[in-house]
Parts: sequence; structure tokens; C-alpha cells
Amino acid sequence: LAYSTAAMVSPEGWTELGPHDEMVPVPPTGCVGCLQDSGTKLLTWKYVGEGQGTFQPVQSYNYVGQGRGSFAKEVVITPGKWDMKKVLMCAGVLSVILALSVLGFLAYLGMRGGSVTGVRQSVAAAGTARKYDCGHGLDSEVIAWDQRKKEWCCAHTGNGCQPPAQGCQTECTYMQKKATCSFRIQWGATHRFLQQPGACQQAYTMVLGQCPFCHSCALADAGCDPNSPLR
Repeated sequence: LAYSTAAMVSPEGWTELGPHDEMVPVPPTGCVGCLQDSGTKLLTWKYVGEGQGTFQPVQSYNYVGQGRGSFAKEVVITPGKWDMKKVLMCAGVLSVILALSVLGFLAYLGMRGGSVTGVRQSVAAAGTARKYDCGHGLDSEVIAWDQRKKEWCCAHTGNGCQPPAQGCQTECTYMQKKATCSFRIQWGATHRFLQQPGACQQAYTMVLGQCPFCHSCALADAGCDPNSPLR
């Protein structure tokens, strides 16, 4: 390490140093080193007492061993200043990358949401179509089906619908055959309960069990005559 008694003038970017100082450039390090200018390392030679240092000045400072010199070396490192152009450029690049990532993620969610919605709608439609088997139990749909099945099948297939209330002329479907309440009562009295006591009453009770809708038909209004067979 050369030493001169005259003041040293440093290269460009250095400060003027005294006779016992030296300054050298230090390149930045670390993950953000590209954003900084080079720093400086200042070497200061201080007199620490005879026999207390590790260097001895001659024409240059030479290492003479612990306890043999009169000077000690002090190193002062000053980090370089931030290069704002590089900082702004890096920030811009990171912002663009982040924006593209967010847009890509949103696009992915949009496509995934659309496909999931379509699948859900398909599943819901399939579930609705298969909620009830409206073709099973038609022989006794009026008395065997619960109210929910009647309403659903009526809305989707036309089965299980409640006929308009028209008294004894209300039509009831039983065993997949449609007939008015009065006709069913008369048929029961002249066939099922023929020549039995109270044939009309028995027929009326039977029809109410088969077709609850016939409650709107009073037996007196049904025109039942057990002695007048249907033609």
C-alpha cells in the first residue's frame, strides 16, 4: 500500500484524501445490487502508539506483524447511492408482470366459473327430470301419489292433475280410465254391488275411495238407481 506525505487527489468520483487515507471503489452486492452505483471503501491510517499497531510507514505501509508497527488500518465502506433510473425500470417491469398475472388468473376464474355453472345447470336439469317417475302407479295416481308428486307430475307430464270441480260431472281417472263421478257410482251399484242392500251407498263409498275429487258430488245428486243398469 503506497504512502505519500502529499495530499492525494482521487480518481473521478472520489473525494480528496489526506496523506494517511486511501479510497477504493466497491461494487454493490446482493439481490438488489443491480439498482445501486458502486460504493467506496476508505482506508484510514491512524497512529496508535509505538509498538501498538500492525503496520510501519516506510516508503509504503508494510505489514510488520502484531505489536511491531506504529499504525493500524481502519476500513470505512460507504454504500453507493440508489440508481433511480434502474429502480423505476425494475418497478415498471414488476408491475407489468403482476398485472399480467392478475389478468390471467381472472380469465382462468371466468372460464372455470362458466364451465362449473354449465355443469351445475345440467345436473340440476337432470335432477329435475328424474325427480319423480310419473309413469309409475298411474292406476292409482289419485290416492297413492303424495301431493308433491301430483303437483310435479301435473306440471311436467300432465299426470296427477286435479280435475276442475263440476259436482257429479267431475271427471276422475282411475285404473287409467276416465269417467264422471255419477257414472262410476251408477256402474258400481249396477255391477259391483248389484242386488246388494244399499247398493248405491256402497258404490258411492267405493268411488270416494278411488276418486277423492268426487266428494263434490252428493249421493242424492248422483242419480243412482240400482235397478237401472248402464247401457
